[in-house]
Amino acid sequence: MFSSTLIFGTLWWVAVLLALPSACIAWYSYRITVPPITDARRRVLITLRTIGLWIMLLILSEPLLRLVSSREEEPRLAIVLDNSLSAGMKDATFDRTKLYREFLRNANLSALGNKVVVYRFDAGTQELTSFSNDSITLTGQFSNIHQALTEVGKTADRTNVRSLLLVTDGAYNVGDNPLYAAEILARPITTIGIGDTTLPKDIALTSIIANDIAYSNVPTPVVVNIRSVGFAQTSLRVLLKDDATTIGEQIITPRSANEVQSVQFTYTPTSDGTRKLTAEIVPIANELTEKNNTIARFIRVLKDKRSFVMICGAPSADVSFIRNLLGDNSTEIKAFVQKTGDVFYDFGGREGTLTREILRAAECIIMVGYPTAQSGSSTMDMIAEELSHNKPLLFIASRETDYAKARVFDNYLPFTVASNSQQEVLVQAQVTAKALSSPAMKIQGADEDAIQWEALPPIFRTELFARAKPEAEVLATIRIGSTSVNEPLILQRTGASTRVLAVLGYGLFRWRLMGFAADRSKGKESADILSLFVNNAARWITAGDQGKRMRIATTRDVYAQGEPVEIVAQVYDQSYTPADNADVRVTLSLLGSSNANDKRDILLTGIGNGRYTAQVQGLRAGEYSFSGNALYRDALLGEDAGRFTIGNVALEYQDQRMNDRLLKDIAIKTGGKFIPIHECNPQEVLRAMLAEPNFVSRPITEQKEIPLWTTFWTVALAILAFSAEWWLRKQSGMM
Repeated sequence: MFSSTLIFGTLWWVAVLLALPSACIAWYSYRITVPPITDARRRVLITLRTIGLWIMLLILSEPLLRLVSSREEEPRLAIVLDNSLSAGMKDATFDRTKLYREFLRNANLSALGNKVVVYRFDAGTQELTSFSNDSITLTGQFSNIHQALTEVGKTADRTNVRSLLLVTDGAYNVGDNPLYAAEILARPITTIGIGDTTLPKDIALTSIIANDIAYSNVPTPVVVNIRSVGFAQTSLRVLLKDDATTIGEQIITPRSANEVQSVQFTYTPTSDGTRKLTAEIVPIANELTEKNNTIARFIRVLKDKRSFVMICGAPSADVSFIRNLLGDNSTEIKAFVQKTGDVFYDFGGREGTLTREILRAAECIIMVGYPTAQSGSSTMDMIAEELSHNKPLLFIASRETDYAKARVFDNYLPFTVASNSQQEVLVQAQVTAKALSSPAMKIQGADEDAIQWEALPPIFRTELFARAKPEAEVLATIRIGSTSVNEPLILQRTGASTRVLAVLGYGLFRWRLMGFAADRSKGKESADILSLFVNNAARWITAGDQGKRMRIATTRDVYAQGEPVEIVAQVYDQSYTPADNADVRVTLSLLGSSNANDKRDILLTGIGNGRYTAQVQGLRAGEYSFSGNALYRDALLGEDAGRFTIGNVALEYQDQRMNDRLLKDIAIKTGGKFIPIHECNPQEVLRAMLAEPNFVSRPITEQKEIPLWTTFWTVALAILAFSAEWWLRKQSGMM
């Protein structure tokens, strides 16, 4: 059934009556013509002008054409089939491939015709318009059940899908928890579980844990987690490799038949760049599979140690504490304490010179109580110039801080100062739960962090009236006694180019001596909040690619063979504004291959706000490197590089058990049933589902609204009427 309705923004009879003034205006225009014309031509001209004027007036009343169509849609059953490797392997009890093939053969889905719609899924989901048993290849290297259910839900209403049959082992390794998608779908789901809940005899590497960023020539820990089933008292040889070079080896012996163990290696990178760390277990006899004996991840190695320059207005306990807390094997700190003017002492008490080269080489600048009234202008100008190159900054106040002189740094600090007095007050930090999302404020990563912050001993603050800049975020305000004061104590500023953290208080050493140390002396457990804060702050402001105007990455480090590789890039211009009109190109190369076909030059497409993307199909298995650049009018905006892997994915083999708990939860919460595949009669299950009371036809109503005042044809009709009028006038000699 089809119906249409014309709706006006005013009363319909008002819209119709608009034809009357249109006709009157047209009649008045042609009551007398020069030269005279025939009555027939006069009537045509009046009609054309009336139509044109009426349409223009109707547009002002915003006419809307509503088209409604209704049809009876037959009910359908959605069959969702797992196409991943794990659905077809052998486990402790069953040959899953044999059971799965037998299920599909007995189900005879093709005989059900339009009553079913069939989907298969692994990393992605595909609707199968024509199904045969060969459509299920069991080669997918990922399982994303959440996406499969979401894809069914997109068309479920339109195609009248009444219920679902989900056939899978329930082991998802990408995507969200499928239980959420099942609840949103709001249709009965019968789950057919493939496999056994008992772990087979096997050894698997479950994870490799390492920092995302390491430094060349600086040791960093790498932890490898191993699960072994059925190999008690068996020696296992574990290797750690940097690309193809073995850098560590350990022997472990599981004590029980089902055990998870961790092995720690120390990795010392010898060069910078993107490195691939691979953990391996040397295969032994009677394993279920050797495909989960290897696991890898990429880490980024930066040059040498972190290098900080610390500029202090005067010697203080804060200076000593902060320097000691930051100083470790991975950090080099060059500290300068002001003597007078532009003359400094180094931390050993000798006179030292703060040069442009030292500032330029530092990863970030830390100012403690600087500048003071005695600070030299040439040094401040030199620091301001370095900050203009997007150098990260940690600013900590002191009683002697001269905020008037600090205005030379106004463009970089996250606050402005209205007034300041050297009168001291004791204040405590008052932290909001929202501010705890900042990595700098993290203690344990829980809401209780705010309580620990507010329980800290008070620190000093001058009678300072400051305001956060619009782009800054206040992480903590002050409390004087029991009175909360809306004055910032800790602020952060995050931009595309750099990060700044400021503490407008001093005596931070009290957090350690009167808090952490005092509690420890009494035998109480306590968090060393000053140490956590200083190290978190330094890590946060130096993390990422400050000052880097181009970033290129793939959406994942590891892809399955045959899966498209998605490349994304962000590009900024010289002012760190997103650049939308750049020419962004990336070159992909298969490492170790001299074949020209293993090298691709890719042009990325802009999607707005300085973002660019491309998908690459048909890459064969192996290790790939990529490098790219962005040009704007032949000027280089930036460059970046990285690596990724295709194939050799072990995720499908890391847990060989059927996830029956998930499949039962999906069935129970949606009103369906859970049936193990080895106990299932497909024909009976399908007949029962097709006979369910909810499996009925339903009317599908689709509605479309066309705003006529914005459509081309409405305006075109008015222009056509006026154009025809003009042509007749010209033919009549009235022009």
